[in-house]
Amino acid sequence: MELSSPAFKRAAYYNDCTIRIIAAISGSHIITEYVSLEPWSSHLFDKSYLIEFGSTLLIMLLIVNLIYQATVFLDRRYDWYDQTLLRVILQILLGIIVPGIVVFMLAASYLKMYGNNIFAYNYRFYVFPFIIALISIFNGYYLVRYLVWRCNQLLHLIQTTPVDAGIDIIVPALEEEKSEGPVPKKIFIAHTPTGSIPVPVDSIAYFYRTSGRVFIRTFEGSDRILSQSLNQIEEYLDKNIFFRAARNMIVNHKAIMKYYPLKYGKVGIGLNPGFKEEINVSKLQAKTFKQWFDR
Repeated sequence: MELSSPAFKRAAYYNDCTIRIIAAISGSHIITEYVSLEPWSSHLFDKSYLIEFGSTLLIMLLIVNLIYQATVFLDRRYDWYDQTLLRVILQILLGIIVPGIVVFMLAASYLKMYGNNIFAYNYRFYVFPFIIALISIFNGYYLVRYLVWRCNQLLHLIQTTPVDAGIDIIVPALEEEKSEGPVPKKIFIAHTPTGSIPVPVDSIAYFYRTSGRVFIRTFEGSDRILSQSLNQIEEYLDKNIFFRAARNMIVNHKAIMKYYPLKYGKVGIGLNPGFKEEINVSKLQAKTFKQWFDR
């Protein structure tokens, strides 16, 4: 898969102009009613209410658009998955703190137009925290949208990645020297919903197949999906470093913590990082494995 394919867009796409308008209208009404002591139906068409509602609506339209622009900007540069901590900090700064400051300044200007001082009212203790809560909820909405987008991207990735049929045949290594094969790779290209990334071979603990898909597991314990089958991968690995321990597993020598005898001449392998299933080397491969491991 190429980086330019639809499965690997660098940022989520939010086609939500209508939602932003509805959110601004709803938020404006809630804020206006929040500071009113009368039922909304009693002053719905009152001039003072309409002026206050209209002013609040303009501010809210600006704020939701500001949050939208900040989110899109951060999505393109600081992905939630790749730079989680930095993204959280920047989202709070640009998505909550900056809009909060803008709201406070605009509200202060609005009150000043009518000869009022914002610090003489309970705005900063009563209304402002409520507005910050609404702003935080809208940021949460974009986080949920991102997570949904990411799940859809991952689903698309899995559906379009070739399936390893799992019919690999393992044959014992021949004593005689094999003909020279492909040059071992130094990196493999793994795929994530946000892009294709190079994974150095020396950072790979093992390759494994599960549910028809082939994955890398690094020594740090992270998993990445590949588009090649285990047979194809095996051709480009250094046979002194990697061993085809089972039909669904190719292991790095450094990832093997121990091996132990099993029934019927099989050999069990202990891995680090661990694997969900016990890995058994067949009786046919057991001798070759021991010679490879004990070199």
